[in-house]
Amino acid sequence: MKMPRILVYVTDELLLMLKFVFGPPVLQALELVDQRSVTLVDAPSGRSLYQVVGSSGQVYYCLSSCLYCSCAAFTYSVLRRNDHILCKHLLAVYLCQAMGMHRQLRVSNQQLTNLLQAKDKELETAE
Repeated sequence: MKMPRILVYVTDELLLMLKFVFGPPVLQALELVDQRSVTLVDAPSGRSLYQVVGSSGQVYYCLSSCLYCSCAAFTYSVLRRNDHILCKHLLAVYLCQAMGMHRQLRVSNQQLTNLLQAKDKELETAE
């Protein structure tokens, strides 16, 4: 994995602290930030979610307010095994929030609802 360009703005001390707290996902999360893979999708109702394009090109949905990501790593490593605090997608969301580096997409209330329903149906068929 190549080193993210964003590391130019992150001190060695901060990087060590991030790796200590979050473990292996931190470099992958910084790579997602560097690639501008995080988009805040918000609607006039005030509801919002984050859309993260993963390293494989797969799109994942994150809810930062309730610590949720639709990826399998979140379910397995965070919820089941409890060996990570966050997955790389959710960590990328928090890093983007802290650095103000996410994209923003304004959608209608209905579009946001449709987006969530489509993801819900996708999850049902995967089970």
